[in-house]
Amino acid sequence: RFFSLGVCCVAGCFGHAEDRPLPPAERGRIVERLKGWGFNTAGAWSRPSVWPDLYVADQIYTGFEYGKDDPFVESFWSGWFPRQVEGETAAFRGKPNVAGYFVDNEHKWDPGETMKTTLALPAGAPARRALEAFKAGRAAEAPEALARAWRTEVAKTYYSRYVALVRKFDPDHLILGVRWAGLPDADLYDALSPLFDVNSVNDYTRYGAVRPAYAERYAETGKPIMITEWSFSGFPA
Repeated sequence: RFFSLGVCCVAGCFGHAEDRPLPPAERGRIVERLKGWGFNTAGAWSRPSVWPDLYVADQIYTGFEYGKDDPFVESFWSGWFPRQVEGETAAFRGKPNVAGYFVDNEHKWDPGETMKTTLALPAGAPARRALEAFKAGRAAEAPEALARAWRTEVAKTYYSRYVALVRKFDPDHLILGVRWAGLPDADLYDALSPLFDVNSVNDYTRYGAVRPAYAERYAETGKPIMITEWSFSGFPA
């Protein structure tokens, strides 16, 4: 068990590499200041120099783009994508201070856009064939409901195999979810929750209030929620 309270972009916003390490004295000042304020975690994009001194919760960058990439194509899961995931986890494997990985950042998964992208694919594309099979027996379903259900099917197909790759390359660290841009609709959230150890949500509110929907989603899924971007206003209304 551990408690993580962190800041992203510690000592600047970086990926998983830096041109040069921080001088020891500068690194010491930064880490001492953070710990003095009660923080113990270097969140996403933090400079690699500070990783050894704190818990680390970092993001995997995959380059996946639905439409350009088709998660229903079997060869996709044995080509560049697994090599990308393996490379992204390489810096963190075997490190006990790494809390885990965010597997995405504010991917919208809009139902209408997902359906539009699917229908724009060639007729024989695996995602198009998967959609036709998915639609079988759903003729009476309203278009909006069908689009929402198909969006969830695409996202679940993608993240289930993506997360399996992360666990294959690094079975020792947590899967921290996708850093939703606010809570998504319940059917998407609930469908993906079994894939993750933690659900993560970016949520900015003026007064720092935790909405009742968080408790509802926790009760529904049983999965902890990490609020991964958070702020409140220092100004009066």
